[in-house]
Amino acid sequence: MLIDSVYIKFSLIKFVNISKNSYTFMKRENFLDLIIPETGLYDDCLKKVVNMTVPESREEVQNAFNRKSLLEAYNRGERKVMRIVNQIDDDGQLHKVAIEDFFIDNRGSDDIFIVSFFQTLDFPEGTYV
Repeated sequence: MLIDSVYIKFSLIKFVNISKNSYTFMKRENFLDLIIPETGLYDDCLKKVVNMTVPESREEVQNAFNRKSLLEAYNRGERKVMRIVNQIDDDGQLHKVAIEDFFIDNRGSDDIFIVSFFQTLDFPEGTYV
């Protein structure tokens, strides 16, 4: 029941091994489904995410979520990296999306792992007060 509520809130959940440049989607049910493969190289996934971001925010997304920046954030002791961005789907529709990358400790490996949550923030009129 708890996991079901997490999947309702976050339309996309991605597991990343930033040390090995790899990712796997644990769940994907949003407009990114058709564009990004279920598993692959993290750098390739980030390129697709950046390309879907509105032009004025692409550099910020690239700078925040590239592997070098994430490793630097981890080494500074940060527990997460987050940005809220506007992204455009294949139909040209604009979506506000929160991207949150949480660093996960794994005692069985020296690799650095991330669980990434994407939340679409397209709320109906009247939600914001």
